[in-house]
Amino acid sequence: MVDVFSTTAKIFIENLNPKLLESLIHSIDVEKLAKLELKEETGAIAQSIKKIGFFHEAPGYANQGFHIFLAEGLDFKKQALEDTEDIQCKKYTVIQFENMVIKGEITDAPTISAFGLLKIKKVI
Repeated sequence: MVDVFSTTAKIFIENLNPKLLESLIHSIDVEKLAKLELKEETGAIAQSIKKIGFFHEAPGYANQGFHIFLAEGLDFKKQALEDTEDIQCKKYTVIQFENMVIKGEITDAPTISAFGLLKIKKVI
């Protein structure tokens, strides 16, 4: 799952842990995977990408987590979606995004927590 949020050419990508065996997770280059998923699912090619953090999605319930990246210098091309994917990419200002959360239009916990981390770290 990829959610794209833009403000003054800054975009974050929330990338769920790959659906692979636990033994393979540690050998994955998550930055390379994030760039690939960003390109495939949004059509964006980033000049730079920086890991901002990692959260566990549901500690005590599952081992799954997600990495948070900041991608900058984006050049948008055509999406390369899989047959089962239907992803619409839109740009929002910080204020628009915050209002969507307040109104309950965005309820995805990983997206909201990634946004919060970016605010706390003063990235946005």
